[in-house]
Amino acid sequence: MSTCFCIALYIFIYTYVQMLLLFFTVFCFSFTALALSFKFLYIIYFFFVGTSSFRSVWAYGMDPADPTASECDKISSIVSRLEMNEKRQHELMLQISACEARIRAIEAHMSRNSDEVPKKSLDSQVNDRMKTDDRKQAVAVTEERICDYCLIFTQCWSCPACGREWYCSSRCQRLRTYLHGPFCGCQRPAVA
Repeated sequence: MSTCFCIALYIFIYTYVQMLLLFFTVFCFSFTALALSFKFLYIIYFFFVGTSSFRSVWAYGMDPADPTASECDKISSIVSRLEMNEKRQHELMLQISACEARIRAIEAHMSRNSDEVPKKSLDSQVNDRMKTDDRKQAVAVTEERICDYCLIFTQCWSCPACGREWYCSSRCQRLRTYLHGPFCGCQRPAVA
């Protein structure tokens, strides 16, 4: 090798090491610093070798066969997943706000109705329900209540077995059965 080439190689290697140290200290071993330093190393290598793939590396970024390219793909997929999770979290927060608004509306409606209707304890209401002989009549009677499944204030009917739960639709009654069934007391045991 010629001395000029050796001096140029030494200068480039020295510059590369200095740049690598700078990247490690500034970016604290981040993947971006590694990717940039490897790209710089490829540029130096292709500059001295003189192959045509130098242009492809410069024009298109990292070589797909390069291990840092797959790391960059992993990083971009992680970033996209984080962005999706952030959007989901925002949507959930909007749903929570809507539910809180519905709860406030129900509380306001209940406070308006509590002034009109004389107050009766919950125990006496349950005892009155349990004393009725005709439980099927409770299904036919609909009152404006809060559905125990979807928490919407609407026309509801009580549980046909015990009369303690209120439902606005058969779907809500069916979905609430998993929670209400063990406490119903009047439910028939399942036949195996």
